[in-house]
Amino acid sequence: MDHEPKGLYQAAAVERPSRGRNLAESPLRYNLNANAPNPAALRANKGAAKERPTAGEEYVMTTFEDRKDAYEAKFARDEELRFKATARRNRLLGVWAAEKLGRTGDDAQAYAREVVRSDVSEPGDQDVFRKIRADFDAAGVTCSDHQLRRTMDELLATAVEQIEKEG
Repeated sequence: MDHEPKGLYQAAAVERPSRGRNLAESPLRYNLNANAPNPAALRANKGAAKERPTAGEEYVMTTFEDRKDAYEAKFARDEELRFKATARRNRLLGVWAAEKLGRTGDDAQAYAREVVRSDVSEPGDQDVFRKIRADFDAAGVTCSDHQLRRTMDELLATAVEQIEKEG
C-alpha cells in the first residue's frame, strides 16, 4: 500500500542496537516529510522570529523553550483567572453575608468591599471566613461553619461561571 506517513518523520531504516552497543551509535536515518520544517534550519535560526502557520498548516513546537513559554503563559493566565474568581466570590459572599446581617443598599455594597479587602492579609480563604464568622457571631446570626464553607464553595463555582461567560 502506498500512502503518506502520518507523523513528522518517516523512518527509512532502523537498526536495533545489540545489548552491548551504545544507543548513540545506532544508525537511525529519517526522511523528512515534505511539509515538515528542517530541524537543522530551525536550530540555526533559533534567535530568528518564528514563523506562524498559514491556513491549513499545523504549527510544530520546535524547541523546549517554546514549550516552556507556553506553560508559563498558561500558568499566568490560570493564576489571573483564579485571582479574579476569588475576588468575585468574595464580593458575592459579602453581598450574601450582608443580607444575612440585615444590611441593604450602599451599606451592603460597602460590606462586600470590606470582605474583598479582608482577603489580602493571608493566602487562602481563612481570613475571609474568620471575618464573616466574627461578624455573624457579633450580630447573633446563626450559621454553622459548614454552611458558611459550603456557601463559599458554591459562590466560587458561580464566580467561575460568570467569568467564563464574560470571556
